[in-house]
Amino acid sequence: MVKLRPATEIELPLFTKVYNQAIAERNITADINQVTEEELAKIFDQHDATRPLFTVIDEEDRPIGYASLNHFYGRPAYDETAELSIYLDEDLRGKGVGTKVMERLEQEAKALGIRFLTGYVFAQNQPCNHLFKKLGYALWGELPQIAHIDNKRLDLNIWGKQIK
Repeated sequence: MVKLRPATEIELPLFTKVYNQAIAERNITADINQVTEEELAKIFDQHDATRPLFTVIDEEDRPIGYASLNHFYGRPAYDETAELSIYLDEDLRGKGVGTKVMERLEQEAKALGIRFLTGYVFAQNQPCNHLFKKLGYALWGELPQIAHIDNKRLDLNIWGKQIK
């Protein structure tokens, strides 16, 4: 069983490693240069009790990544909406862990009074797009060729779901 627990800065080295793995894939995040722990530490300032940052824990109580509910657009009218993010160690991708984490994030979001979840996924990231579709998210928008990474243009899919 995958668990989420409130993140602490002691896990920053793991978060940095996992995020840099995602950057190296070139179709998971829009960052294009590896980040340092100091740079990624800002993630803790972007989260609070209403939009938490979690450490993802595996069945053996080992941290394996992080997940978050993020503020959406920063305007009060969107307080019932959150954007979700999941970053897992690359060795665990494609093994059902992301599904379990998304289900746990939905439970956490409901407990916080969040009614809508969104996710931003490059169209070229087929496994992640499949995950959103499998869990009942609808494709709410498409932004063609909006990103530029390594002389390639990437499309961005916007997924959404009402959870309450």
